[in-house]
Amino acid sequence: MGGMKAAATLNDGDTKMTRKQPKDRPAGAANPCIRDALDAFLEAQRQRLKPATMRKYEGAISLLAHYINDYGTDDLTGEQKALWERATDRGLRESPGVCDLVGPDHIPGHLHMFLNYFIVRKVMCGADFKRTAGTVAKKLGNWLYEQGYIDALTAADTIETGGQATQQLPATHRLLDMLAQHADEMFADSENVIEDYFEISRIERGRLHLIGLVTSDEIKLALPTALTDQCREGWTIAGAIAPKGRGWRLVDVWNVYL
Repeated sequence: MGGMKAAATLNDGDTKMTRKQPKDRPAGAANPCIRDALDAFLEAQRQRLKPATMRKYEGAISLLAHYINDYGTDDLTGEQKALWERATDRGLRESPGVCDLVGPDHIPGHLHMFLNYFIVRKVMCGADFKRTAGTVAKKLGNWLYEQGYIDALTAADTIETGGQATQQLPATHRLLDMLAQHADEMFADSENVIEDYFEISRIERGRLHLIGLVTSDEIKLALPTALTDQCREGWTIAGAIAPKGRGWRLVDVWNVYL
């Protein structure tokens, strides 16, 4: 893969240093842990990035750590979960989270939901930051590989996830704005309003074919061609629709997901 160094060069003694276990880290915690790796990644980027760009990288990595700490406990093994619970019960400084307990190899498994759920739904940000978050994920995947923390296949998947987010998250952000402007609120009081997550299964000019998460029947949603031209099959529109004539009209929209 372009831009990646050979994994065989990453296991030399001068690149894989033995770390002393920090005093506030529970016995058995990974060393290095996710937080160590994220800090080292940022330090490596600081050498090449302008201050303004670096601040964006720091923001994205801070959010990633927050996401993993909040949502990563479900991915822990029984032994890791017990370690996390013991660490929390002991009241250690800053109540160590998942990022303080497990190794960097856990990072890639969280990036898809971080980019396509957390950044979209939980973070108030614009298209530019969403693009940055995808770029950071790509760079992080490559860096983790160069450090020997993940294998080439995992790195390729991570870089692909970041690349897709870089290209498509700004597009979904623009589509969300356009759909919000178009939403026909005059139908909001209809008794037949349906709220759901609607996946775009097929696109025609001026019409979307949707399959709801709860609503299993296919729904044909009429939209201006300027909007359908911005859509992609597989994207999901979270919102509300109401019947109008023989079709459906958009009443409200909350988010667009990859």
